[in-house]
Amino acid sequence: MSISSKIISDKESIDLNEYKDLFVMTKDAAFITKSLERVSNVVPIHSKHILSKDQILITDQFMNKTKNNIIKEANAMLAIEDKNILYKISGKCKYENEGSYYEKAVQMVEEYAKTKAKNKKIKIKCKGIIIMDIKKIEKIQL
Repeated sequence: MSISSKIISDKESIDLNEYKDLFVMTKDAAFITKSLERVSNVVPIHSKHILSKDQILITDQFMNKTKNNIIKEANAMLAIEDKNILYKISGKCKYENEGSYYEKAVQMVEEYAKTKAKNKKIKIKCKGIIIMDIKKIEKIQL
């Protein structure tokens, strides 16, 4: 089995709109952060949204270590697999729990919890958001 890789790291070349199919709610993703001690943390992500050609929003419903890692060490990666291609989206993040993007995310999560959540016993509430400024996209053919 051979693995090939293509890296898009020039800020001008990054356009997330080319990858919008990766950002549907049904497409699972892994969000990877590191602590200051360089300990990795990986969490599943469902709620991920394109804000602009080089910026994404991730909602926080259950994050603890991830939130703390982002606040202390802003670099992170979102990994999404689709049709035998692994997309590694890396960037610098900031955590927010106020502002217009946060308010919109709260509304989206409440609507999802009411209409689409499979397990109604789990309380789904938006505690905050992560805004990622994309620095690099790597496509790896599996």
